[in-house]
Amino acid sequence: MVHVERPRKGEIATAPLRSATQTDYLVLSGSAQTWEPTFTYHGFRYVQVDNWPVEQTPLDKHAVEAVVVHSDMQRTGHLKTSNSLLNKLLENIVWSLKGNFMSVPTDCPQRDERLGWTGDAHAFAPTSNFLYNTAGFWRNVVPVVVPRRWPSQGRRRPRIPNRRLGRRSSRKPMSTYQSYGDAIALRAQYIGAKAWIDSGIPRGPDGLWNHTYFQFGDWLDPKAPNDEPGNATTSSGLVADAYLVYVTGLVAKMAAVLGLEADAAQYAAQAAAAKKAYQAAWLESDGRVKYETQTGLALSLYFGLFPEGQDNAAAARLRDVIEAAEYHVGTGFAGTHLLGLALTQYGLTDEFYRMLLQTSVPSWLYQVVQDATTTWERWDSLLPDGSVNPNMMTSFNHYAFGSVANWMFRTIGGLAPAEPGWKTVACGPDSRGRADGGEGVVSFSVWQV
Repeated sequence: MVHVERPRKGEIATAPLRSATQTDYLVLSGSAQTWEPTFTYHGFRYVQVDNWPVEQTPLDKHAVEAVVVHSDMQRTGHLKTSNSLLNKLLENIVWSLKGNFMSVPTDCPQRDERLGWTGDAHAFAPTSNFLYNTAGFWRNVVPVVVPRRWPSQGRRRPRIPNRRLGRRSSRKPMSTYQSYGDAIALRAQYIGAKAWIDSGIPRGPDGLWNHTYFQFGDWLDPKAPNDEPGNATTSSGLVADAYLVYVTGLVAKMAAVLGLEADAAQYAAQAAAAKKAYQAAWLESDGRVKYETQTGLALSLYFGLFPEGQDNAAAARLRDVIEAAEYHVGTGFAGTHLLGLALTQYGLTDEFYRMLLQTSVPSWLYQVVQDATTTWERWDSLLPDGSVNPNMMTSFNHYAFGSVANWMFRTIGGLAPAEPGWKTVACGPDSRGRADGGEGVVSFSVWQV
């Protein structure tokens, strides 16, 4: 039994598995048998079964049953709209969550990697916190990858500092606190977040990142070369520095929640200084970002990095960039989860609706109209001609781009925690956008247990 994600010209597509085989060998006994692998699991949509005794038992949908496995969590949140494509997207997002929540938040469940990339987890965490009770799942995930191994060759990855770890060590605890109100867990993770800001970051003379260190950047933005997924249209240095300012401010907020007033004041001052350094490094005197991309503008807007009075003009430029791209997505793993939130923050919800409802590549619904059942690693994991993207980094089950559901819950459904743990609820759906191509306003139902 060979397990794969896609067929290819009548055969199974094993290339995306890289060196993984995802193959089980079973010796039939002649009587009814139950088989589940003991020391592994498989991420798949199709299975090729060879040497089946079809003379005795037809090989049909009654002969083999797939068993779904994932960490045991309670489903808590749901969203249903009047748009069937959006509903399918949400269903796919849930399936990618299930496929990758296996004790650690893996990036993909099929190929020779299956690592707990915490940068991906950081982006997806608010979505997962709405859909499931993940309070216990997130408590101990901190390194860049969990376990700390590099795929394929089993070699140790150098323990390099990276902004992925930084945003995971601070934003994830705060996101979890907002969802569950668990101050004890926040206090436990504050130690690591504080240590990261104090001593985990190699800094340049301006207090921002020392840019001789590798950064993943806006991983797999649509224009990144196939063989260079980190070579995005936005500088990885800008992305790293933007997140550094943001997470420093989050550490200040964590300290304030925990009643650590001196720490809160200290990190708030550091965040203010880092913001000025960011402006000097990455903004022109007229407020233009050195990389006027969807990610460069969205991060700078959402993190509040512009000097006073320059943000509204930047939001207008972001709108123009999106319009020039014909409302296609231009972000990778670092920018996608914040793009819609930044646009709505500046009254550009309609623009994001147009992006969300786009069905040509790169877009969320392109995957849906291509018959996806999970969310993809690449915007074009399946090419428009129906062939599988030949690059070695092609997965059909990654949850990072599914982070858009957080915007959907908050904006289409209009539900968000107004106080930690949903003690009070912010309720105010923004239905200005049209979810059916312009003929009517989206209708929806949303609820949380």
